Amino acid sequence: MEYQEPNVVEGTGKAILWTTPRMISTAFAKCMGGIPDCEVWFEPYGYCHFAREEMGKAGTADVPISSVGYEEPFQMAAERLGKILSCDFDIERLQYPNVKRKLEQSDSKYVFVKDQSSGMTDERLRMYLPAGFKHAFLIRHPFLVYNSLRKAGFKQLSAGNLLDESQNKEDTFDMRYYLADYYFEDAFQRHYNLWKYVKENVDPSVMVIDASDLLNHPGEVMSKYCQAMGFPYSESMLEWEASREVTATWKWPADTLYQNKAFMGVALESSKFNASAPIPPKDKLTPDVIDLGEKAMPLYEEMYRNRLQVNVSA
Repeated sequence: MEYQEPNVVEGTGKAILWTTPRMISTAFAKCMGGIPDCEVWFEPYGYCHFAREEMGKAGTADVPISSVGYEEPFQMAAERLGKILSCDFDIERLQYPNVKRKLEQSDSKYVFVKDQSSGMTDERLRMYLPAGFKHAFLIRHPFLVYNSLRKAGFKQLSAGNLLDESQNKEDTFDMRYYLADYYFEDAFQRHYNLWKYVKENVDPSVMVIDASDLLNHPGEVMSKYCQAMGFPYSESMLEWEASREVTATWKWPADTLYQNKAFMGVALESSKFNASAPIPPKDKLTPDVIDLGEKAMPLYEEMYRNRLQVNVSA
């Protein structure tokens, strides 16, 4: 794409934190929920993407972004997602134009969105980025991401009886066999691509936060993030109620999605940022984690070099 002059948005208290799965982003959202009058959104564009993926797998030609004329494919996608995640999806929340409009029309003093970068893979979709929002990106070491994703993926697919007989034990489970269908295999590539797009076309100084820095230095990272995005910061944000019920007021793609325990159990029941887990050595990892992690490493390392700096001696 031809380079455009950046239209940098000053911190206005409206921001999107882009992430991939297993990057501590749900705990980040719970932290932001401690800001009075802050409206929190959970992956609105990410679930629009998941719906389009389901339509594509079902054979829908020229996969739509709106249900106008495509009510049946959208309903099928909503039902499929509901089966996987054990909740009911409203097709009105699975459409890109609706998400953009509702974000821009929000009259809340502060709006925080945590979302999957997979939801913004190309120009057709990126035209639905909401005006007036700042952007930041979370990153995390690929071995930590994929090791966590493997455990959560097995638990979720097993609970939904979606595993083949050869894959129904955790020690034989290979997430590459399943997760490629849900984009996770190239999650870092999509994350990197969106970061480059925002950096080159929206904000050349877009913030990148490493999850380990966040976990080990939460006060410093969150105060710098809030200042850059236009949110008020208080140390009281660093602890929150250890109940998933406090997130029921968030803007969810499905009303009961917050009750899902396989993917969001630990994060939604957390009460603070805990110290980062060490990066596991290869001899403690499964072949699928090593394969996916090594493929993602160069992308992670470039983003890591552009991360928010923290005072590690503090």
